[in-house]
Amino acid sequence: MKTIICISFLLFGQYANAQGDVVIDSVYAPNSEYYTFPVELPEITEELPKFPGGQDAMMKFISDYLVYPEKAKKNDVQGEVKLKFVVVSTGHIKDIFIIGKERYGYGLEEEAIRVIRNMPRWTPGRQNRMPVNVQCTLSIIFKLK
Repeated sequence: MKTIICISFLLFGQYANAQGDVVIDSVYAPNSEYYTFPVELPEITEELPKFPGGQDAMMKFISDYLVYPEKAKKNDVQGEVKLKFVVVSTGHIKDIFIIGKERYGYGLEEEAIRVIRNMPRWTPGRQNRMPVNVQCTLSIIFKLK
């Protein structure tokens, strides 16, 4: 059985200013019907955060690092896991949330979170030449063929 994993990635505007913000560490919300990110965000940041090596390198990282959960394979579970996370002003990843109403179980959400949590440090986004926290959205599509 061949595994296909598709990745889409969007960056959204500034999450908060760079100084003194308190952020909650990684959060998993499996039982909520949907989750709304805790703050309203401006839509534009002068410079978006960058994964080391760019978007192609990020897709390769996810493709290489992601493991299709055996429970999901055995039960023919497929689907798109949508996540939001924050690239903070230091380039680290914080506040990982599952978004959307759909929950697949069988380890898909946990695996997507594990991969995001283990990403290398990013180049942070910038506003007025200052590093800032930026909210990002990423979808990982788990598909068996």
